Amino acid sequence: MGIVKEDIDMNSLPNLTREILSLPAKQRADIANLLIQSLDVSEDYEDQWIAEVEKRIEKMEAGKVTPISWNEIESFITGK
Repeated sequence: MGIVKEDIDMNSLPNLTREILSLPAKQRADIANLLIQSLDVSEDYEDQWIAEVEKRIEKMEAGKVTPISWNEIESFITGK
C-alpha cells in the first residue's frame, strides 16, 4: 500500500522536509535518487545532459567562458 497525493497534508510538508534534512547524508542521497527516478523524463535526458556538459567543457577549454568558484556563486546567491 503506497501513499497517494490525497493522503499527504501539504501543511505537513515543512515538517517532512525538516525530517528528511535531519537524516544522514547517505539516507538523504537515497531519497533524492528515488525522487529523481520518480520524475517522468524523456529517455534521452542523460544524453542531452552529457552533450550540454561537453559543450560547456569545450567553451571553457577554448577560453570562451571563465569558470567561477563556488565561493563566488554562494556570495552572489546570498548577497554576502
